[in-house]
Amino acid sequence: MGKVHLQSVGNVPGTPAENIKVGDILTWNFGYKATVTGIIKRTAKSVVIRERYDYNGKEYERRLMFGRLVAVNIAD
Repeated sequence: MGKVHLQSVGNVPGTPAENIKVGDILTWNFGYKATVTGIIKRTAKSVVIRERYDYNGKEYERRLMFGRLVAVNIAD
């Protein structure tokens, strides 16, 4: 497992995007948290997820390449 650097959070353990599943809580820069509410599509090299942000409750879609490391379930 590698590390990913998040702005204003620091270095945290990273999980490859191909391992993301519904219900995971992703942490982004500045500590913003988003809950994965659905897997829209998987291709040979990427995954498209739907995520709901805690700070505003809005849902967005995001495309991630399989090799990308993301911070999953980071404690406060």
